[in-house]
Amino acid sequence: ALPEFKQPLEGRAGFYALYAGGEFAPDVLLAPLARPWRIEQLTFKAWPSCRGTHPFIAAALAARAEHGFAAGDIAAIHVSIGPMQRMLVEPLARKQAPQVAIDARFSVPFCTALVLALAAKVVFDQPDAAAGWRGDAGALEITLKDGRRPPAALDRARGCPESPLGESERPAKFVDCAGRAAVSLGPEKAQLLAGRILALEECADVGALFA
Repeated sequence: ALPEFKQPLEGRAGFYALYAGGEFAPDVLLAPLARPWRIEQLTFKAWPSCRGTHPFIAAALAARAEHGFAAGDIAAIHVSIGPMQRMLVEPLARKQAPQVAIDARFSVPFCTALVLALAAKVVFDQPDAAAGWRGDAGALEITLKDGRRPPAALDRARGCPESPLGESERPAKFVDCAGRAAVSLGPEKAQLLAGRILALEECADVGALFA
């Protein structure tokens, strides 16, 4: 059996020996651990696409829920983006018709519409008011074939501390993602692990999480 490797950073064959000639200052490296931790400010993504697409997904879903239209009722979709989201709409023709999965995940037109025929109807602008937007804000106006134009906008996409996912949504998303991993845990084990993680402050030994 291979010997246990207990010092991957500071050991004789560790990271600092390999890349820094063994020279490192523990006090400097450990000092940031005393700073405030930002874990409560983390964002959980509701959908498996770039975070910058999320306000448009949420706004489109909200508009559809409120006004009750179908995809076939839509004549055009106009989205208003912030500076950080230009990469998600340009070049427009490519973003309207992504050819590979990674392009689709980084496309506001595709993620807003989800189907190619509808994505081709999405155009964009960048209003002056959007200069202060973070990457998770956005607005859209849907033009329906009957002339109605229901607008929708979000200052913060769901999943951020200001608009968190529900208490049941986070474990459900974890279980869903765990089921899609290369080595799937299965729904029962994933649900059990989610419960243990949520009760982490009560756990005496984190190794027990995966026992």
